[in-house]
Amino acid sequence: MIYDELGLKKKAKATDITSFGYEVKDVKIPTNDGRVNGFELKLIR
Repeated sequence: MIYDELGLKKKAKATDITSFGYEVKDVKIPTNDGRVNGFELKLIR
């Protein structure tokens, strides 16, 4: 991850990911315990 390479103590956010050319979509991910919130990433060309 870019933050690790730069030695930063920060977590990536969806707005950070979009600046690297990805489209971010909120999704519900099914699990054995129900559904959890997540993200779907799509590379923008």
